[in-house]
Amino acid sequence: GDGPSLPNPSDNLADLKAIVIDTTVPTILRVTSTTPDGTYGLGASVNIQVVFSEAVSLAGGNLQVALNTGVTVSIAPFTAQTVVNGTYTVGAGQSTSDLNATSPLTLSAGTLRDLAGNTAVRTIPSTQNIANLKAIVIAGGPLPPTNIRVTVYATAVDIEWDPSPSPAAQLAGYNVYRRAPGGAW
Repeated sequence: GDGPSLPNPSDNLADLKAIVIDTTVPTILRVTSTTPDGTYGLGASVNIQVVFSEAVSLAGGNLQVALNTGVTVSIAPFTAQTVVNGTYTVGAGQSTSDLNATSPLTLSAGTLRDLAGNTAVRTIPSTQNIANLKAIVIAGGPLPPTNIRVTVYATAVDIEWDPSPSPAAQLAGYNVYRRAPGGAW
């Protein structure tokens, strides 16, 4: 008749439909940077790159890469990518002799999955982190002093300040200049 035709019972299902069962969990291959090796100071931009074993999609939140400078780089949602990038901007008080990411990476919310719906493992392989692959030094300089108090006397001036939010902070990097009235620094 004119109705739908049914497959011949002798036909093989594999011949009729391409079925793929993907149970392979996506992983992080490496966390690295496209920024050249070197020393980067206050305000510098440093690329942070995450490479996955297969295309993954991030929905409903950000991928977070915590760095050993105390900063977390957030990478916005993306679809079907094997390589994603974020930018770290060096701030005051941030320093490290060898930039590195903390494993595992985290999500602010949402899901990180491959096209088959398998959830990605966010652990960084032990030899595939920024510090293993690059030589990036961060030298953001000291934090500016806070709570500056100036007391003026007839023959002297006392200047007091809190060096940073941490009481153990060093004063290295601060300069105090004296200027005579109407004179040069």
